[in-house]
Amino acid sequence: MTRSRFAFLFTSFLSIAVPAESFAAPACDKGSVAKLVSEGNSAFGAQKYDAAVTAYQSAFACNHDVSLLFNVAKADLELGRYLDGLDAMRNFEKGSPDLSKDVRAAADDVITQLSAHVGTLTVHSSEPGAHVSIGDKDIGATPVDNVEVAEGTVSVRVVLAGHDPIVRQVEIKGGKPASVNADFAPAAGNNTPPPPGGDTTKPSSTKIHPLVWTGVAVGGAGLIVAIGTGAASLAQASSIKKQCMNNLCPASTVPDRSKANTLANVSNVSWGFAGVGAILGVVGAVLTVKSSKQESTSLVVGPGSVELRASW
Repeated sequence: MTRSRFAFLFTSFLSIAVPAESFAAPACDKGSVAKLVSEGNSAFGAQKYDAAVTAYQSAFACNHDVSLLFNVAKADLELGRYLDGLDAMRNFEKGSPDLSKDVRAAADDVITQLSAHVGTLTVHSSEPGAHVSIGDKDIGATPVDNVEVAEGTVSVRVVLAGHDPIVRQVEIKGGKPASVNADFAPAAGNNTPPPPGGDTTKPSSTKIHPLVWTGVAVGGAGLIVAIGTGAASLAQASSIKKQCMNNLCPASTVPDRSKANTLANVSNVSWGFAGVGAILGVVGAVLTVKSSKQESTSLVVGPGSVELRASW
């Protein structure tokens, strides 16, 4: 059946199916409704489908005659408003239980054409109760099953309190199912207790190796003594030098020279101790870091037993 023959058939159907008393609605007289229907039919025939839908819906608002929804659905099909068309045609069939066989077949044919451009979308999440929106339309909370969506690419947004929103671009194909699985990572600070028989490992507190303290003590003492005796030796040598001429010193300076040499020797040895202390401190620090990485304790709970394990 061609479009022109179908439009003629349905125009005739409207004129038969809408009784005169159905036009009696507040502020909507029979003549006004008839004029709206005529304008809708003319606009539909001229392929001005937006104007046709507006006219049919205005008439429907007056008399609530579901027969008008047939042409609304046909216009929506031409406009690519497939979901709106399905709603209109389903309401038409639901509100018209006594349709003739031919009109019922024509309505089913329109539904088939509209459905060919509509797919279904299922949205689940790792935690139920997440809010779902498709484009700018709110759908509800997960799980969401088999929601009808017009074909094309749609933006699916899944939101759960305490988590970053999950957004997916989904390609919807007519007559085909699609799905989104929103896997939310555990929220920060959400520590799940270990299962029975699990292993709870706690790093031991870092203990400074004894060599660190030994190195500090030996090195510090050696440094203090080295500086003190070195300064005293230099002062003694300066005093002796003032008593000598042309590197010739009187016999009275012999005790002072011996004392200066002794102080210098002590200072040199003390510098050696300071170096040894520094080496011990470094070695102790290395052992401390190594120990903190390897040493751990764990509490193992099993059927009928509790064990405390330690490793180094």
